[in-house]
Amino acid sequence: MQTLIIIKNNKNTIMDTLNSIKPLNCSILVGNIGSEDGSEELCKSRNARVIDLKFNNDYSEAKNKLIEAANEDWLFFIEPWE
Repeated sequence: MQTLIIIKNNKNTIMDTLNSIKPLNCSILVGNIGSEDGSEELCKSRNARVIDLKFNNDYSEAKNKLIEAANEDWLFFIEPWE
């Protein structure tokens, strides 16, 4: 299973999100749609793979690109503030 998260300037909430999924013991794939606050570095510090996604004001497009980059059979989406 792989957890997928799309981020943009979520430095204040992303660590709580990453801590909440830690018991799942799964790989984490993060799609960065333009963070400028260091949230991508926080994700990398938790061994998440972070990829930059071009954001065209279309969240579903970004989500589909993240799915294409995933490399597990089971995918779990979570928002960076959950």
